[in-house]
Amino acid sequence: METNEELQQLEITALKSIYDQDFKQPEPPKAWKGAARLPEFVIKVAHPDPCHAPKVFFHLRVKFPKTYPTLATPVFTVQKPIRGIPSDVETALSKLIHDEAQKLRGSEMVFQIITTAQEWISDHVQPPSEASGSLATEMTRRAIQEEQERRQKEAQEAERQSALAAQLAAQLQEKIQADAQKHLIAKEMQYKAARRRAQSDATEVPSAGDTLTESF
Repeated sequence: METNEELQQLEITALKSIYDQDFKQPEPPKAWKGAARLPEFVIKVAHPDPCHAPKVFFHLRVKFPKTYPTLATPVFTVQKPIRGIPSDVETALSKLIHDEAQKLRGSEMVFQIITTAQEWISDHVQPPSEASGSLATEMTRRAIQEEQERRQKEAQEAERQSALAAQLAAQLQEKIQADAQKHLIAKEMQYKAARRRAQSDATEVPSAGDTLTESF
């Protein structure tokens, strides 16, 4: 069974992979160098809609206590830079994160906390409106939508091709087994026929016309 430290490192590795450039692990202060230090990092949490992500985001500082995840919860802090989120909403967001952490006590929770925060932002934060008639914004939105549709079609086609290949493989296997069974039955029938002929030849009695007689 993994220790808390091992579980923390596994979770940090997964978070780095998921959030990539949005994951930052600050350098420890000079006074801390060489000394044991609790894991700490910052993740940029943006609006889940790619169109609004550059305009609505905050940074979440996370610090793991020694007894996380088995007993304690991480220390979560909503910090700057913050964009598109009013101060009153920021306060409510901090409370939401704290309450959700208590519900998830006893398990790895950072990814779930961020997902919950993004869903909450989507429901409670009105992104800044663009100037009407912004051609560049509309083109960006369409490009993102087309890319999402293209990826979805590719995934569906790949799934269809995979299912078709599996079906053809199963049919081929059934045909091979059927042909092998037919071949085996034919061989068995050929063998039995040959054996019956051999037995018939061995037991055949010569006819009276074929009996040799000796005259004196």
